[in-house]
Amino acid sequence: MNKMNAFESRQSLAASITRKASKQSYYTVRFLVDRDRVQEAYQAYAYFRWVDDHLDQAQLLASERIAFLD
Repeated sequence: MNKMNAFESRQSLAASITRKASKQSYYTVRFLVDRDRVQEAYQAYAYFRWVDDHLDQAQLLASERIAFLD
């Protein structure tokens, strides 16, 4: 996969993660965020969704959650 395809794939993945997790967030970003920032907004949402999902794991101890955040 060349660099451009990898970049486009990451953009598509971030948008799809956002849409799957929250259609409201997906469309809010799509229609209200400056055009040159839309993909960055999707990437930020996808990243923080991943962090939240990781921290919500029931089997994690408080110390493991803190270590993850550090």
